[in-house]
Amino acid sequence: MDQVREFAPFTRGEVLAVVRETGRRFDVWTVRRDGSDLRRITDDRAVEASLSWSPDGAALIFAAADASEPPPQTWPAWAVWCSASQILVLDLATGQRQTLANGCDPALSPDGRRIAYSAPPTQRDPALAGSAPVAGNAIRLINRRGENAWNFARADGPDAPTPNTGMLVYAPAWSPDGALVAYHRYLGMQVEVDINLSEMGGSFEGKGRPFAEGAGWLLPARFAPDGRRVAVIEHNYSDARGFGGYDNWSVRVVALDGVRTVDLPQGPMTMLGGDATRLPRAASAAWSPDGTRLAVLLPSGWRPDAPLNEPFDPTGAESPGEVWLWQPGAAPSIRLISNVDFASPLAWLP
Repeated sequence: MDQVREFAPFTRGEVLAVVRETGRRFDVWTVRRDGSDLRRITDDRAVEASLSWSPDGAALIFAAADASEPPPQTWPAWAVWCSASQILVLDLATGQRQTLANGCDPALSPDGRRIAYSAPPTQRDPALAGSAPVAGNAIRLINRRGENAWNFARADGPDAPTPNTGMLVYAPAWSPDGALVAYHRYLGMQVEVDINLSEMGGSFEGKGRPFAEGAGWLLPARFAPDGRRVAVIEHNYSDARGFGGYDNWSVRVVALDGVRTVDLPQGPMTMLGGDATRLPRAASAAWSPDGTRLAVLLPSGWRPDAPLNEPFDPTGAESPGEVWLWQPGAAPSIRLISNVDFASPLAWLP
C-alpha cells in the first residue's frame, strides 16, 4: 500500500490500522496483513495520528488535528500541531466518535482502560515574538470515557522557577504490564543543542525519574516485551555538525536495572539504568517478540566501520534504507530488507 504515514497492528497483526495520504488528505484505513479488505475508516479534513487499538479490536484511539500535515518532529512546530489536536475514540462497528480531550500523542494502556496523552501548550515563548503557545503543558491520564483526568507530569515553561521542568512534556508510552509510563521532557536549546530527558514513573503515582538523554526531538519510547529494556529513537534535527538525513537519527537502548551518571549542560544527572547503548544513523526500531533483538532502519550501504565524524551521505538525502538485525552491545549483523522508505515506522509481528 502506498502513501502510508503510520500504522498500528492489532493483536497478532492480521489487521492493520494505517494513516494514509490520498490527495493531500490524511485518513485512517484498515487493511488485512496480506493487503486485502482495504477499508476507509475516516473521511474528513482532519489529519489523524498516533493510532491505538482497543484490546478487543472494537475501537481505535487517535489524535486528529485541523492541520495540513502529520505531527512534525521538531519544536515549536509540534506544539502548534498539538494545540490544534483532539483525542478521539472511534467505534468501528457504528462509526460513532467520542472526543475525550484536547491534545495529542494518545497512548492506550495495555488493559485498554486508561489513556495517556500530551495536553496542549499554554504559554508563549518570549523569544518567539507573536507566536502561538509553544511551552508549558502536561502528560495527562484519563479513563476510556475521558473522566478522572490528572496531571502525570508537568513542564512549567521558559519562566519556571524550578530548574529542569522544561518547555514541554510529550510522547507518553506504557510499559507492557501497564505499571509504568515513559515520556520525554523537552528542556530547550542549551549550548547550541535542543536537549531532552526521557523519564518514567509509576502509572498511578507519576513522580517520573530520568532514564536517558537525547537531542532534537524524540519518538515515543518502545519497551521490550519483558519491560526490562527500553529503546528511544532520536531525531536530532538541530545537529550542530550540519549533517542531514540518517546522520541526524539514532536509537538508544537502556537496560533499566541499576543507575548511571550522565553529564549534561546543567551538570551531572543520575539516570535509571546501568547500561545504555546507542546506534547512530538508525531511524526506526522494533523489538523482536522475545525481546532479545531489534529490527533497525539504517541507510543503504550501511557498514559498522563508517566514521561518525563525517556524514555518511554528504547530500543529507532522505533516501530508502535497509532493515538490519541488531542485538544491543554488538554491531547490526544481518540485513533483512532493502528499499525501505526513509524513517518508516517498523513493527516486528509474531
